[in-house]
Amino acid sequence: MRDIIGLLSLQKRICKWVQQRLNSMGYSCGTADGIVGNKTMKAVAKFQEANGVGIGYLGGTDWYYLLIG
Repeated sequence: MRDIIGLLSLQKRICKWVQQRLNSMGYSCGTADGIVGNKTMKAVAKFQEANGVGIGYLGGTDWYYLLIG
């Protein structure tokens, strides 16, 4: 059970970091709260479209663009 709780905590922190990066790059996803809601999904789609990466999921190329922003 502890492993599951730790994994969920990590996922939330990663999501929050992605939201912070999206917001800092001008793709508004609202408050960086670690919850993937409609605003986050729309911001991800706009980011992906603007950067010519596959829309619908965050794959390796997407992470690269987020990291180098």
